[in-house]
Amino acid sequence: MLPLSITEKAVERLKQASKMHPEMPYVRLGIKGGGGCGGVMYSLGLDKATDKDKVYKHNDLKFVIEKGHLMHLAGLELDFYENETDKGFVFNKEE
Repeated sequence: MLPLSITEKAVERLKQASKMHPEMPYVRLGIKGGGGCGGVMYSLGLDKATDKDKVYKHNDLKFVIEKGHLMHLAGLELDFYENETDKGFVFNKEE
């Protein structure tokens, strides 16, 4: 089970992206940065798995998360938003 939740809207967008890039079969979730004053930034992309990753399956998608990043993603929700001027994925704290 993934350490974070993913909305249906985000799942659908990830499926669309995955179909466009079959050479990158996994959705990579992770972090950038190391904390401190700026905190961590979350990352999302298509990738291949490595031996440092934990692999998950969720809603017909395959996800990879580097093992050291798991604790930073726990309790988050991945969503996709869209409005008149902007759209994209966002990581939210679950309440």
